[in-house]
Amino acid sequence: FSALDYVQDSLNADLGGGEPDGRDIVDPSRVGIWGSSFAGGHVIAVAGSYKRKHAIKAVVSQIPYSDGLVTLPAMLTTMGLPWALRLSVHSLKDMIRRALGMSRHYMPIIDEGLKAGGDAATAAATATSTSLTAVIATPECSNYWRLIKEETSARLGGWRNRLPASIALEFPFYRPVTYAVGVEAPTLGVYAEKDSLCPVEGVKQMFAKVRGPTETKGLPGGHFGAYLEDFEKVVQWETDFLVKHLLSAK
Repeated sequence: FSALDYVQDSLNADLGGGEPDGRDIVDPSRVGIWGSSFAGGHVIAVAGSYKRKHAIKAVVSQIPYSDGLVTLPAMLTTMGLPWALRLSVHSLKDMIRRALGMSRHYMPIIDEGLKAGGDAATAAATATSTSLTAVIATPECSNYWRLIKEETSARLGGWRNRLPASIALEFPFYRPVTYAVGVEAPTLGVYAEKDSLCPVEGVKQMFAKVRGPTETKGLPGGHFGAYLEDFEKVVQWETDFLVKHLLSAK
């Protein structure tokens, strides 16, 4: 799990290159890429720098991570300096263990202390315990737990709510916005006005830098609205966009 490695692997891949057994189930001349949240930034980075970008005919970037230099100050404002200091300590511990050939030191991605509720009072109550040991712990993260409910790790593909702590140090330096000017494909950008994880000002700036034709759609709520109350609406927007640009590219 490394944003920089993930994007580099995608750039090295032969998108739409067909199957090893020769079955051409993907048309390499009409590739659409979709990403949400952190991956919403990945698709901008890939579309803006991929070696065969002419093959990418549509990009959908949903509530994306846009710029670490915008996100970090916003998170500091919401979570406070103690959160940043604790995150740094965990990251340093992981770096030391890795350098010594020891097992990695992990920390939660989403604050599990917010499973019970997501208002400001709940967040403040957990700020001296669980939230200081999670990478993401803004109050609206309770909606994440609403979203997955009682899903098991097996049903989630083996996913666990943790990451090697030092990876958190990459986030401020990961800036998909810097790739946006290289995006030439038609792009649909979906943002949330009250997003506490991917600040809307940074997201709008990124979409404004896309060189190709760009459509933007805004949601009135927070980061998880696209998966919850606004899900059907967002799916319709994105389906219409992909059908329009991928079918017309024949």
